[in-house]
Amino acid sequence: MFSIQHNARYPVGSGKSAVRSIESSRSEQPHFEACLTRISLEDPIMSKLAFTTFSVFPEPKEHPSHATFWEQGLLVFSQLKSSSGFKDAAAFLDDRIVVMSSEKNRSRWGEGVNPKFVGTSLDISGLPSALTLSIWESIEAVKSFTYSGAHDTALHRRKEWFVSPQWPNYAMWWIDDETQPTFAAASERLETLHTQGSTSFAFDFKRPFSRDVVIDDTAEVKKGRLV
Repeated sequence: MFSIQHNARYPVGSGKSAVRSIESSRSEQPHFEACLTRISLEDPIMSKLAFTTFSVFPEPKEHPSHATFWEQGLLVFSQLKSSSGFKDAAAFLDDRIVVMSSEKNRSRWGEGVNPKFVGTSLDISGLPSALTLSIWESIEAVKSFTYSGAHDTALHRRKEWFVSPQWPNYAMWWIDDETQPTFAAASERLETLHTQGSTSFAFDFKRPFSRDVVIDDTAEVKKGRLV
């Protein structure tokens, strides 16, 4: 199940249209003064959005709270499948992978790997957790799902099931048509959002990046409008 809490500590980010050359001038962008990025028409188009959530249970799997979580989770899964803009999803729950689409090939999501957050006082290594990973058409689509219906109800009940996070409990990033996101990639994005804040590599609803952000080998071009 998706579980989201906003955290104001993450800084502002922005994106820039990519199908052309971008040159950073010394006067306009001193911190990107050496950056010259050339993008060709053959570069992949970031056509889809990967979205991940991570939550930790304070109680063992046998605790009654897990049963109520699964009850609400079934309602959320039903809502998910009928949501506009939804493409595909899977979850790593109770040490097993659950696929939420007609395609039951679990291997394409990779092995179940949870994030390891540094700089937190809470040891979550031995606690049960829920890592979800889904694919969407747009930020607007996943946001509409998140704050409506059964999932919105789940958000209001999250304190019944999960510990208060000391880390970002969701992240998103753009992918192209050829990319299949994995749980390992999702965990890496969550860890990066935790340590670096919102960037095109991993961002949140409060500081989103457009799908056409440009990245080269040495620097990330963060010029342009917020989405």
